[in-house]
Amino acid sequence: MTNGTHTFLFADISGYSLLTELDGDEAAADVALALVEVATALAPRHGARLVKCLGDGVMLHVQCASDAVELGLDLLERWRQDPSLPPVHIGVHSGPALERAGDWWGATVNVAARVTTAAGAGQLLLTDATRAAAGRFRTARLDGAGRVRLKNITSPITVYEAFRETALAA
Repeated sequence: MTNGTHTFLFADISGYSLLTELDGDEAAADVALALVEVATALAPRHGARLVKCLGDGVMLHVQCASDAVELGLDLLERWRQDPSLPPVHIGVHSGPALERAGDWWGATVNVAARVTTAAGAGQLLLTDATRAAAGRFRTARLDGAGRVRLKNITSPITVYEAFRETALAA
């Protein structure tokens, strides 16, 4: 059943294929599992639930769009604390979705995943739909990144890059 607006956050390890080549499968798997661990630890603080692991990435369902952005910024911040880890890139999108068998389906989920692939290493991108659903942010500032074309999505969408407000003052 589709009900209301849902927000999805995808986080993916940048350069994971190269990591497997250079450091081997076991080391790369350890990094991927570290991402799952960090995302799982942060999720409850932001009203989020880890939906699934996707190899070197994670998918989270978040109750509130502004909390999803805050979660993404916290994830980037926590991940950066260990300089031995490769960066992650994060995408967030909001809209209607369908839940079945503990997973989520629909165009909103697809766009969220595609926004993640548009994000650069260490970058959090969110869509105009998430910006509208979020309203005000507690500690985030947004910069317009422009309109992007996403693979297998018919129309370009407007995305924004999110930054931690406190990081900008430093």
